Amino acid sequence: MRVFVYRNLTKKCWSVKDIKTNRVILHLDNVFLFNCEFKVSQKGRERVIREKKKYVHAGVVGSLYNEDANGSDFVQVRYNPYVNQSFVDNDGKEINKADMVALLNTGKVYAGNKA
Repeated sequence: MRVFVYRNLTKKCWSVKDIKTNRVILHLDNVFLFNCEFKVSQKGRERVIREKKKYVHAGVVGSLYNEDANGSDFVQVRYNPYVNQSFVDNDGKEINKADMVALLNTGKVYAGNKA
């Protein structure tokens, strides 16, 4: 099942939305996805910058993953609408896709590709 996952700042967890129904189906502390794409709505980003309020406009699309992610090389990924137009790694390199993504209860996101 393809899902869209975003950080829920109110509940301090990850919200998992079914892409077909566009409804939140789960709230999880940790989420593991495969075949992932990082999505940022540029109109949503512009609204955040203009209004200085937080709105859901960015997240990760992928399929839920429940197996071991050993053998993957993970890097931390971040997104700040005031600084970046997309998700970036620690070197500032744009990240659009990844084989696997780990979204952890600390709010940190890691992207990895199979070795």
